[in-house]
Amino acid sequence: MVNEKMRDLGARRSVIRELFEYGKVRKAEIGAENVFDFSIGNPSVPAPREVGETLTRLLTEKDPVALHGYTSAQGDAGVRRAIAEYVTKTHGAVTDPDLIYLTVGAAASLTVSLTAVLQPGEEVILLAPFFPEYRVFVERTGAKAVPVLCETAKFQPDFDALETAINEKTRAIIVNSPNNPTGAVLTE
Repeated sequence: MVNEKMRDLGARRSVIRELFEYGKVRKAEIGAENVFDFSIGNPSVPAPREVGETLTRLLTEKDPVALHGYTSAQGDAGVRRAIAEYVTKTHGAVTDPDLIYLTVGAAASLTVSLTAVLQPGEEVILLAPFFPEYRVFVERTGAKAVPVLCETAKFQPDFDALETAINEKTRAIIVNSPNNPTGAVLTE
């Protein structure tokens, strides 16, 4: 038995996925050097030199079995500690590394977080334009996605519209920061 709602959500490609596929086709037609693909977080510049150096050092100095093994479910304790120290130093907010959970990408983080806090019938406001998969992340919990259009001149929140949308069922608001309208959904 398949969850029909999830099947329906996955059966149609989002605009951003369509742009990604279109970019692949155009690269084959006119050459990759002529296509600038910003569809799904594809970088347009190389990683900083330190990233390559660190990867090379890890590959040559560390146990290869440990490098591709799992960390704790929360993420590597040393990385969480470093993040907590950075947040404390940078923002003056004492941060407990045991309250930090690492994920691979925003999709995993949002899915886990929304599943943890939402019940069927509750609502999540999506400041539009928004990344199309936000709707999937919300609706898979049984909650309802409520798009609220931002002011179109600067894509900043329309606080009157936001205030109108908030009600007793509202449990979260997903804020795109910085708001990037490329490939996003306005109110679908």
